[in-house]
Amino acid sequence: MAGALVIPPRPEGTGIDGGLLELFIKPMGVTAKTMWRTWKFGAARPRTNLYPIEKPDMPEYYRGFHEIDWELCIGCSVCARVCPNDCIQMEKVDLTASDEIDKLYSRSFMDSKKGVAKRPGVDMGHCLLCGFCEEYCPTDAWRMVNKFELADTERDRLYYSAAALRKDEPRAPPRLLNKAMENPQLDWANCTGCQACVRHCPTRCIYTVEAGANEKGRKIRKVVFDYAICIGCRTCVEACKFDALEMNNQEAVTNPVEAEPWVRAFNIEEGTLRLQPNMPKFQKVNPVGAPQEQPLSGPLEP
Repeated sequence: MAGALVIPPRPEGTGIDGGLLELFIKPMGVTAKTMWRTWKFGAARPRTNLYPIEKPDMPEYYRGFHEIDWELCIGCSVCARVCPNDCIQMEKVDLTASDEIDKLYSRSFMDSKKGVAKRPGVDMGHCLLCGFCEEYCPTDAWRMVNKFELADTERDRLYYSAAALRKDEPRAPPRLLNKAMENPQLDWANCTGCQACVRHCPTRCIYTVEAGANEKGRKIRKVVFDYAICIGCRTCVEACKFDALEMNNQEAVTNPVEAEPWVRAFNIEEGTLRLQPNMPKFQKVNPVGAPQEQPLSGPLEP
């Protein structure tokens, strides 16, 4: 009959006609495999932690809470400049009433005169945990540890002062690494010899030498950079009020005064040593990246 529904015959060995194998043995095999998996993973160690009763094992290089080694920190403010959220604030810590000044490796002449040292504080409420502060720190004083419990019920308590982040550990003397790969370039036409850059440099790599006298008989002082211990922190650029300094790539930076006779006769190494405070040693890295060790000693006053 046209249009009649035709039901195809059932394949042999299936359904009711499939016998004991299809009706009982195969379904029981699937059930047995499922029970075996359940027992296997149930008897093993749980894949989850009963937090907060059980603390998870965090990776060694987990980016969590910040710690600052005050002895290695030189107060250069590089961490505050590279922070994308501006959550790092440099605090001035008074050290005049303690003997901790002798433990510091370096600080600017201005901070030495005021008896303070700049150390960073962090607002964890705005921190991205990106790790830029640790990555760009020229002395490796900044560490991000695997402490992750940073939540709080009040926003004000999310700011951690410099003292709260302090954790000093016995270490070797710091290496001054110019991770920004930049150095300051001086425009001699705009430089007035005010020495503001000299007073604010955290590594004291800037100093002045006499370069003759002007028409009134006053001595002219020129600024000289020791790029071997320059960390490219831009502090001198921000301190200059006459736009005489700008940051350039290390390979593009030149020192035009090296051609002057009064610079040829000046021993740059002795000048650097004379201006350094009581520091045991810096591991010095020159612009081409070859590490050298230079013992540094001398009075605190320039």
